[in-house]
Amino acid sequence: MIDIRISVDSDKIIKELKIKGHSNYDIYGKDIVCAAVSILAYTSYLSLKKIPDIKLEYNDDNQIINLSLKNFIKETEGEIRGITIFLVSGFKLLSQKYNENVSLDFIEN
Repeated sequence: MIDIRISVDSDKIIKELKIKGHSNYDIYGKDIVCAAVSILAYTSYLSLKKIPDIKLEYNDDNQIINLSLKNFIKETEGEIRGITIFLVSGFKLLSQKYNENVSLDFIEN
């Protein structure tokens, strides 16, 4: 099972993301559920990284993905919120459609 833990603040801005595990939907390298989770995470990270004056911490050791948003400027809040909403929506959909393969812990502070 893939365990996803995502924390957002009251303004729907991502604070932390942690992903670990394998969905076991199919064999490694052919697993569409793992691919979907990975592409959502990587695309979100690459999109966030392009935002000016943002401070991110990111680590992917092929076992666990960790992403933390440490700081950003107010002018970029809308863009970050859009990426966050997109990411959370994708993870929620995957956890509903593949509930035996994806566990989502969504924390809104």
